Amino acid sequence: MDINPFAELLRFFATHLGGSYGWSIVVVTIIIRLLLLPLFRKQEKQQVEMNQKMRKMQPEMLKLREKIKKAKDIAQQRKIQQEMRDLQKKHGVSVMSMGFLPALIQLPILTGLYYAIAHSDILTNHSFLWFTLTEKDMLLVAVMGVLYLLQFKLAEKTTKLSSPDTPQMSFILYIFPIMMVFIGAKLASGVVLYWAVGALFMIGYKSIQYVSRKKKLEAKNKEKK
Repeated sequence: MDINPFAELLRFFATHLGGSYGWSIVVVTIIIRLLLLPLFRKQEKQQVEMNQKMRKMQPEMLKLREKIKKAKDIAQQRKIQQEMRDLQKKHGVSVMSMGFLPALIQLPILTGLYYAIAHSDILTNHSFLWFTLTEKDMLLVAVMGVLYLLQFKLAEKTTKLSSPDTPQMSFILYIFPIMMVFIGAKLASGVVLYWAVGALFMIGYKSIQYVSRKKKLEAKNKEKK
């Protein structure tokens, strides 16, 4: 008997889904995403607040950057760098306050699922759609990469509605999906399926969020007129 709790969770749902471990992974992924959604929402709120603080201190930060360029020695540069840190502290700007909790929580979840899928005999010879869950499949990896790209593009588009001054991060938008494709190409399809369904879930969430924010913005603009 598997002692991995995720293996047992997958087995439990598979027995209620006609023995399909593919659908079991889909259901488990959705449950995990729903449980993490409040944390994601909190993270989004923190990021919006952080962007507002950074915009507020930007004029002062630009002056300090100009001063550091003109600094004549290392001691003067260090003094200005300390002023920058003091300025960030004054405005409450901190990288650690950007909200990494959802990502950190997902690490043990992903590790547990990885061992349940790749190092457990429960999924042996089980297939879903066109692929075998314990084997690699480049088509699924490509689909996952596209879904992540769509997720990040939609997230950027949604952020622009509430924070139009937020700088575009087009370069980063492509880096993460490409990184996920390289990692996914080496993993069992069951793990890649977890990522793909997770990305699809976030696309749905961001789509709802985008429509909601757009309606609020249009209503606000009508009130101004």
